[in-house]
Amino acid sequence: MAAMSTVRPDALVLQIVRELESNHEFVVRVAARPLQAVVDVRWAIKTAAQMLGRPVEAFERRVDGDVIVVACLS
Repeated sequence: MAAMSTVRPDALVLQIVRELESNHEFVVRVAARPLQAVVDVRWAIKTAAQMLGRPVEAFERRVDGDVIVVACLS
């Protein structure tokens, strides 16, 4: 599972693309607040899917004040 702190969104997109290509899955845990971190991850997953030209499913789960986001190739 990747940890997200100050990863630039474009760097995050490339990280997601690499993970999806090699593992068919990307998992990250981010703080639920501020909400912008979760929004950035969602945007990066959508952008990575567009780059790959493949559908990607994403799921979220709140755990102890954090959000775990899982993306996988459909």
